Amino acid sequence: MGKEGGGGMSEDVRRIIEDALHDFSWSANALAAIHYSWAPLPRPREFEFCQGVRWPKIDDVTVNFSAACVTSTFRGTTMRTAYNVNEICNISLFIIDRCKTPREIVAALHNIRAATAWCEARTAGLLRHAQEVSRQGGLE
Repeated sequence: MGKEGGGGMSEDVRRIIEDALHDFSWSANALAAIHYSWAPLPRPREFEFCQGVRWPKIDDVTVNFSAACVTSTFRGTTMRTAYNVNEICNISLFIIDRCKTPREIVAALHNIRAATAWCEARTAGLLRHAQEVSRQGGLE
């Protein structure tokens, strides 16, 4: 996937992951931007991009489609940190750090693209629903 730098992931891999995250952030932001009181956001599906990097951020009672959750363990303490999906550089650093093999990189890319497709499909469905409600004259 490109030439390896001094022991780290190649620049090409970083660019590919960031490109996939850019497409994902655009689709996640489009989904989160839809606000119709009569068309709630979809039930979330959780995607694990790689070990410890998940989207959306799901707490006990809330779902944040605009945030990814990174789980880290330091000295026996597990911390969950939310990153806005637009923080592509930060999220990509965690993914690159945790993907040690080409297989893990390909799996992370697959999971990012699956989340992107899920967002796009849900956004399209909500917009179709809004058009149908509008066509029927039932807007509140």
